[in-house]
Amino acid sequence: MSTPLDAVLDELEYADAEFGAGRAGGYQDMYSHADDVTIFGAFGGHEQGWDTVGPRLAWAATQFNPSTDTKLERTLISANFGTELGYTVTLERSPGATTVAGTTMAGLRVTHVYRLEGDRWKIVHRHADPLTNKVPPAGTPT
Repeated sequence: MSTPLDAVLDELEYADAEFGAGRAGGYQDMYSHADDVTIFGAFGGHEQGWDTVGPRLAWAATQFNPSTDTKLERTLISANFGTELGYTVTLERSPGATTVAGTTMAGLRVTHVYRLEGDRWKIVHRHADPLTNKVPPAGTPT
């Protein structure tokens, strides 16, 4: 029996492959098309509402070079699904790193929030930012 997490991870695997090839369709299909959806994308800024989130996803996908066969790899850190809402916390890595506006997309910290719409879990929020090295607290020996 498939769990909500299994279904979401299967869809993300397809969406990641498409995105790495420069196509946003997989992610656009996973997103809710409601006015309350949001994205805090790794390329900066934020968007709210499907009318702006959809095109932003399409633009972001074009920043990857399909000729380099960019493969996005995902590591699951944490996830939980209730009856109506769920989330995943993952690390996304792209061995064929892309740099846009000074941001290297080799590794991202990503949180997705999902809402059950009909029989599918749809993304209602994505927050992605570059994975950087941990900075130790002041006074900690190195």
